[in-house]
Amino acid sequence: MLGDHHGAYRDCTQAAELLHRARDPIWEAHARTNTAYALLMLGRFEEADEQYELAQELSEGLGEEYAATITLHSRGDCAHRKGDLPRALRLLYQARDRYQDLGSCRRRSSETSQLSSLPQD
Repeated sequence: MLGDHHGAYRDCTQAAELLHRARDPIWEAHARTNTAYALLMLGRFEEADEQYELAQELSEGLGEEYAATITLHSRGDCAHRKGDLPRALRLLYQARDRYQDLGSCRRRSSETSQLSSLPQD
């Protein structure tokens, strides 16, 4: 059901646990990302970040740098929604740098000038 975040959380948590027991880290990372998104929609930001962090660690452990970067980006969004702007900026800057290292985006002079005016930790 569209918008059933409680149901999504329940199902994705169960899937992540089953995939962990089955030793399938790729799909466990996906399930944890989906669990985190459901938690984010429920306003449970700390728990969402914990799930995103687990997913990021799993992806990094598998050498899935693009997936890990997307998850890092999601962690920045989570921090922003929580109201922790310094953490959000730090995570989003890290994600931007990783995207650039992966060749997923080009640095634009206007983007650089806009971002350089923001505080970095």
